[in-house]
Amino acid sequence: MGGAGTNVFGRWRSNAAAARQVEVKETIHWPLSTPPDQERRCALLLYGLPKFFKDRCFPTLEARILSRLPFPVDVFVHTYDLHETTNVRNNEAACRLFPEEVEVAHPVRVEMQDQGVVDKVHLAQFNELKRYGDAWFNHYVSLKNVLRQYNSLHRAYKLMELEQEEKGIQYTILCASRMDVLYLDNLPDSCVQSLAQLDPGTIFVPNFHEWELREDNLIYPTGGMNDRFAIGCRHAMRVYTDRVEHAVSFCRQRARMFHTETFLKWHLAQRRVTVRKMPFRFQRIRGSGDIHDTEGNLATSAEISLTTLYFAMSLRVTATSALCHSLPARTGPAAAVQCYYRV
Repeated sequence: MGGAGTNVFGRWRSNAAAARQVEVKETIHWPLSTPPDQERRCALLLYGLPKFFKDRCFPTLEARILSRLPFPVDVFVHTYDLHETTNVRNNEAACRLFPEEVEVAHPVRVEMQDQGVVDKVHLAQFNELKRYGDAWFNHYVSLKNVLRQYNSLHRAYKLMELEQEEKGIQYTILCASRMDVLYLDNLPDSCVQSLAQLDPGTIFVPNFHEWELREDNLIYPTGGMNDRFAIGCRHAMRVYTDRVEHAVSFCRQRARMFHTETFLKWHLAQRRVTVRKMPFRFQRIRGSGDIHDTEGNLATSAEISLTTLYFAMSLRVTATSALCHSLPARTGPAAAVQCYYRV
C-alpha cells in the first residue's frame, strides 16, 4: 500500500503542475448586460427539485443572498412534476416532495416539466455519455440526474428570456441556485460591489467542492469548479446555463468520463468567461431532511493539505478497487479504464 500510495501522490504533483498551465486565447470583449443609464435588475434562477424549500432552504437564500443585492430581483423557477424522490446515493427512499412550495419565492414565471418526457429528449445524449464510463459508479443514475439538472437550469434561463421579450426589459445580473441548499454565509461584500459596478463577462462561484477528474482517472478534491451556485453578468451567465448541449463535446475532446466540476471548468474556459472564486458556503439537504455536507466537506482548496489528500486516497483505494471489479464490463472509450479511485 505504501508504494502504491507514493506513486499516486507523485502523479498528483505532476498533474497539478500541468493543470496550472492555462491555454492563452485571444481577448474577448464582453458587452454590458444593460446600458449604464438603465435600471439594473437581477434574475434569480431556481432549478432542480425543491426539498424543504419553504421552511428551511428559502429563508437562508432570502437572508444570505437576496437581502444583500442592491437592485430589484425577479424569480424564475423550473422544476419537475414530482411528488416523491428515490436516490440510493443520497439515502432517499420515496421521500415526499412539495413542488408547490416554490410559491414562497413569489416567482414571476414557473415551469414544471414531466421528467419522463425530458429523459426521452436527452436519451441520445445520455447514451453517448455512457460510452465514456460512470464517474459515480451507480449504474449511471447520477449521470441521468445531472442531465435533468442541466435541463432545469437551462429552462429557468429561457423563462427569464421570455420575460425580457414580453416586458421589454433587460436583466443586468443573473443568479443561479439549486432549491435544496442551506446557505451558511452571506454573499461576500467583494462580490456585491463587483456586481454593482457592472463587471462584464464575469461570474462568481464558491471556492469549495472543486473536485477534478484528471488524466489518471482519479478524482481529486482540488482543481475543478463548484457547479452548484453562480452569480454574475447576464451574458456570462448565459454560458453557465447552457451546459446541457456541450457535455458530449467535453467527453469527445478529452476522451474521458463525464464529471460535473471538471466539465464546468472546461466549459467556461472554452467560452472565455472570467471566473472569480469567493468564500461562500452552503450545505445540501436531502429529501429525508438529512444534511449531506459536514464541516469537513466544506473545506476550500487552500485548506486541503497534501497530507489529508494522501491519507484519504490510501484509505479508499482498496475498497474502490473491489467495487470496480464488481461492475459490468465496459465498452467503447471507457474500456481502457481499469480502475478508478475516488477521494
